[in-house]
Amino acid sequence: SMDLLDKSTMSFKDLGDYIQAGGSAVVSVVEKETGKMYELKQRLEQCFGQELSFNIYHSGPNGVALTPHYDAYDVFVLQLEGEKTWKIMITEEDSVTLTLVPGDLLYIPTPVVHSAKTSDGFDVSTHVTIGLDPKLKK
Repeated sequence: SMDLLDKSTMSFKDLGDYIQAGGSAVVSVVEKETGKMYELKQRLEQCFGQELSFNIYHSGPNGVALTPHYDAYDVFVLQLEGEKTWKIMITEEDSVTLTLVPGDLLYIPTPVVHSAKTSDGFDVSTHVTIGLDPKLKK
């Protein structure tokens, strides 16, 4: 879905329409930002003793935030808004389906394959993925 977006000419209305049509947007929380997410990022970096990647995923109805993949490092997923249904692959033949609600925290170690989509009946779903990338040094 990323190739459908021309970010150089997209308006806020276009982005809203895209999300309402089931799209997903990803926003990275980076250094020198302000607000609650940046404050949380700073506090967790102090706890873990390293920089963390922080990516916020906002998805519309039936939006697929993540197709099946695995991350190159361990991640935590914090559900912020709505509900998101996760499929976690245990083996190639066996999986577990979980639904996260606001406040739920999910740990996914590498190389566990997983995917996520907005749960049925929800117009939006927002989560933050917190990555423990060992290449990010403090």
